[in-house]
Amino acid sequence: IHDLCRRKDIPPPPELRRALDLPEPPPVARQRPPARRQASGEIRSGEINSGTQPSLPAIAPPATPLGTRLRNPSQRLRAATEVLQGRASPDDLSQVIDALEEFETSELLALLPDLAELGLRVVPGLVNKLRSERREVRQAAVILLGMSREPGAMQRLSEHLVWEPTTVWLDVARALGWYGTAAIRSLCQLLRQETASPREQLAIDRVARALAEIAVAQGSGGDPQTGRDAVRALADAADPRVSTAARRALSSLPEVSSSG
Repeated sequence: IHDLCRRKDIPPPPELRRALDLPEPPPVARQRPPARRQASGEIRSGEINSGTQPSLPAIAPPATPLGTRLRNPSQRLRAATEVLQGRASPDDLSQVIDALEEFETSELLALLPDLAELGLRVVPGLVNKLRSERREVRQAAVILLGMSREPGAMQRLSEHLVWEPTTVWLDVARALGWYGTAAIRSLCQLLRQETASPREQLAIDRVARALAEIAVAQGSGGDPQTGRDAVRALADAADPRVSTAARRALSSLPEVSSSG
C-alpha cells in the first residue's frame, strides 16, 4: 500500500503511517476557488462597486426668460449687457430697448457704449424713444441717434428739436451738428413748416443753435470751416426765418464753442 501511495503521489492513510512509523505528510494548501467575474455595474452586499458607472446627462435648469430678467432690478443691467455684447437677435434687442424706461440713469449711462457699438441696428428702437416720458431716456436716444449719422434719424431729430419740452433740446441741436452740413436742409424745412405757427419763434431760436453747432462741429468728417461757410451763406437767404436763424447762429459761435 505504501508503494502504491508513492506511485500515485498521494499521502498514505493514517493507519499505515502509524504502522510503518512514517512521517506526517506536509500540509496541502487549500486552493481558493476562482474569483467570480463581476458584471459591470453590479453592487455586492456590503460594498459599492468602484467601477465606472454609466453617467446620466445633466439636466440644465430652464433659462430665465429675458423679459423676466429685464424686469428684475438686480438682474436687468447684466441681462441687457449680455444681449448688447453678444449676438443679439432683433427680438432680444427690441426687448432691451423697450426696457430702458425702467433703468436708472446710471444704468443708462453704463449701456450707452454698447448701444453705440450696435450702430444702425438700434436706430429704429431709439427713434421711438424720442417720445419717451422720461427725460433721461430721450436724452440717451438723442445722443445715440446723433452718433449714428443715419439719414432717417436726422429727419426725426430735426422734428424733435422743436417738440422737446426740456433742455434736452440742446442735445438735439448738438446731435444735428454731428451730421454737419447734411442737416441744413432738414433745418430749413423745419422753419418753413413752422411758419405762422405758435412755435415759429421757438423754431427760429432752436434752429439757430443747431446751425451754430454745425458751424463748430469737429466730428462731421470735414473741415469745420465748411460748416461755418455754409451758415454764413444762409445769412443772406431770401427766407427771413432762415436768414435770421443763420445770423443768430453766427453771433453765438463763441458761446457754443466754449460750451463744448
